Amino acid sequence: MGGLGVASWRHGTQADNCLELEVVTGAGEIVRCSEGENRDLFDAARCGAGQFGVITEAVLKVRRHPPRFRSFHLLYDDLAALLGDLKTVMNDAASTIWNRGAYPVHRASRK
Repeated sequence: MGGLGVASWRHGTQADNCLELEVVTGAGEIVRCSEGENRDLFDAARCGAGQFGVITEAVLKVRRHPPRFRSFHLLYDDLAALLGDLKTVMNDAASTIWNRGAYPVHRASRK
């Protein structure tokens, strides 16, 4: 579940934004878990890379976006160029590209 992305520095990982899960355990039990219920399983499932069960449902925190939001996928063939641009964007919180929803992605991750 971990989920690191280009916005993680601002909004946390996918695991940080998870409120509740439904997990099928190795014993075949269907268990709901959250910070307040079955906390050990909740923490393990969010960060365990499938080692503690299969997540079949997730309740996630969402955030508002600008009313005229536009999203772009900027595909890179050169990983060094991608990492350089990501560093520039992350160092500039007021970046026009960043705030308009452009997320650079290495081409290999889009296959």
